[in-house]
Amino acid sequence: MKKNNVIKIIIIIFTVSLLFIILISTCVHIHRVKVKRQEAHVKEKAIGNASKNGYSIQFDDEKTFCYEEDGVKYYFCIEASGICFDKCEYNVVEDGVEVKEGEIIITIRDAGDDNVNVGYYDTRVIVLDDGTERDRWSIGYFISNKDYEENSLEPNYFVPDGEFKMEQDYKTIMKFTTVEDLDEHYNKALSICNRLNE
Repeated sequence: MKKNNVIKIIIIIFTVSLLFIILISTCVHIHRVKVKRQEAHVKEKAIGNASKNGYSIQFDDEKTFCYEEDGVKYYFCIEASGICFDKCEYNVVEDGVEVKEGEIIITIRDAGDDNVNVGYYDTRVIVLDDGTERDRWSIGYFISNKDYEENSLEPNYFVPDGEFKMEQDYKTIMKFTTVEDLDEHYNKALSICNRLNE
């Protein structure tokens, strides 16, 4: 008799567990469908607002798109809550340097907590005065307040000499661009994002 009761209890526990898993899976599926519908609505709204504001946007995939103006690319993401700013990027030129190929790209992202993440990607092959070529490939970034002040840099403690590296990257980036340019592009990206969410 005891053996039958134990088997019945195991069957009941198994059945209840299976029903719970099915219930949770159904809820997750319903939530995903709801989010996809909201994202589709946000995408349609963004396309309409882009057209209304004279923006020609290009989709990279279902959830990200780009708008380019005056050589600056502004990237945005589609989320169920609306359009969010991802990054903006633009090319810069270093005066007095002959470039065989490649470019320098400056990127600006929101880093949360009223901070920004500014990075650079240098993929250039430069020609030296003696005619030889040098690969200048390098990357770096800094995180600072939205005034791009050097005294507000947030060091990366996960990298050896993170504070020193962040200061060096700040100086390198500021050699290629200005605080005014960074501020102008970042604020324009936020303005575009607000217009897309109207």
